[in-house]
Amino acid sequence: MNMKLTVTLTLLTPILFGVLIAAPINPKNVAIIYNTRVAASKDLAVYYATLRSIPKENLIGLNVEDKDQISRKDYNAQIQEPLRKSFTNRNWWTMTRNTQGAQLPSASKITTLVCMRGIPFKIQRDATIQENTSKLPTPFSKANEASVDSELALLGIHRTPASGPQTNPYFKKDVAFSEAGISYMFMVGRIDGPDYSICKRLIDDAVATEKRGLWGMCYLDKALKSGGYTMGEKWLETIFKTNLK
Repeated sequence: MNMKLTVTLTLLTPILFGVLIAAPINPKNVAIIYNTRVAASKDLAVYYATLRSIPKENLIGLNVEDKDQISRKDYNAQIQEPLRKSFTNRNWWTMTRNTQGAQLPSASKITTLVCMRGIPFKIQRDATIQENTSKLPTPFSKANEASVDSELALLGIHRTPASGPQTNPYFKKDVAFSEAGISYMFMVGRIDGPDYSICKRLIDDAVATEKRGLWGMCYLDKALKSGGYTMGEKWLETIFKTNLK
């Protein structure tokens, strides 16, 4: 039988992950992407930049269709290439080539990209793309659909194949993303929701929680198991005991 502990939590995040919290992202290293065809998308970008102290010159407007899905061709033409051009024109990265001849940044001012509502989030599968995928398992060999955000994470690599999975160079890195030595890769986030009022509330609620803490009822469900569960069990005990004080 599982044991459930009910506590009222205040400032949950610092208590749970206090020893794991990394330094906050420098606002100067964040770029915000919005849709120039939608006024509300730009308004949301400006609002987010203001509350997060992100320089206005770090906003990038893209002329892209206002829909959830986009073709691979349109992604390349309307999102990928304009962003790369913008990074180059703003001197945000220093380019080099790796041993395979692929062009990628050796240094980048921007570490984090944040897409606003109005930027598509899904790239459709394109059956016309022909790539050498013979070494990939059958389920992946023809899979070239992707999330826009995952493709943006590798924006700095200029010859990434569309088909199949890619190795995550940040996997098992026990350092802050900005210190991992992978300047060709970006952390990617998104402010999105059913409508723009909800998107704005997401921003407001996050800022308010950081200032006042997170209040409410929480149920801690212990597995009462050993082995790989031990560390998690100790975390739950710490939360419970701390909030009883």
